[in-house]
Formats: sequence, C-alpha cells, structure tokens
Amino acid sequence: LYCLDKTLVPFGEKKIPKIIKGCIVDIREDFFMFGCCVNCNQFDKGCCIGRAGVNCAGSVGFFVKSNCSSSKECGFLTAAHVAHGNVFELNKSASPVEGDFHNIVHPALSQNVIGIVTKAFCGNCKTNEYQKGIDAAFVRFAENRGNFCFKF
Repeated sequence: LYCLDKTLVPFGEKKIPKIIKGCIVDIREDFFMFGCCVNCNQFDKGCCIGRAGVNCAGSVGFFVKSNCSSSKECGFLTAAHVAHGNVFELNKSASPVEGDFHNIVHPALSQNVIGIVTKAFCGNCKTNEYQKGIDAAFVRFAENRGNFCFKF
C-alpha cells in the first residue's frame, strides 16, 4: 500500500493492519502520478507505457519481484486493458490468461521494448456478499532494458 504518511491515522479510523486475509501488508511512503514521465531516462512508477506498434497508452503500476524459488521474475503491474490486446477474451476467462505475449514499450508509441506481458486478467467475480473486479497484467522486464534504471 502506498500513502503519503503511514504514521497519520485519520480521526475515527483504525491503523492499517500488518496482515490482511493472510497476506503481509507492505506499507510504503511515496507519491507518484500515473501517465507522467518527467525524465524518460529514469523508468519509474507512473511512467507512460504502451503496446508495441499499437496506438495506446497507460501507466506503470507497481514494481514486483517474485518470491517463488522456481521463478525469480521481476517486472511491474499495469492495467490489462492497456497491456493485453483482447479484453473480451480476458472478460470471458475465469482465470488469468497466460500467453498472447505483447511487447511493452516506454514511452508509449516508441520502439523501446522494456517488457513482455506474461499474465493478464480483466473481469468480475461474484462472491456470496458482493461482486469484485480486477483489471491487471504482469509485465516481465525484457532481458535488454536499454539505459533505464529500475528502482525497487
């Protein structure tokens, strides 16, 4: 979770828990704006991205690093409707779509490939209580990332 000040708790609110439904909560103090590239030599959260050869644009979400011993993938999260070519296919699927690998470029509309979409999910699932929706894709960093610096 990102916030401006993790020590500030609004009146009448509880502190953010350290664990939610068995998942450890990582609280970070930071600020960034989506779709904003101040210095495109410094690839960071919020930078403008797109699919290679397609007139579309979106933003880098959060950098992620796999904790699995079998896979040490690094990359970032972004919106599936930006990173994946077929949102209708994603909406029909009850689980993340793997494959249909699209190259992701930075900045959008450039030829500078910085990653490859490896998983995407876009749709709703209904529980007994309420309906939840997700629109997310994982972009694995490309082997050759050019001159970009990646900060975790």
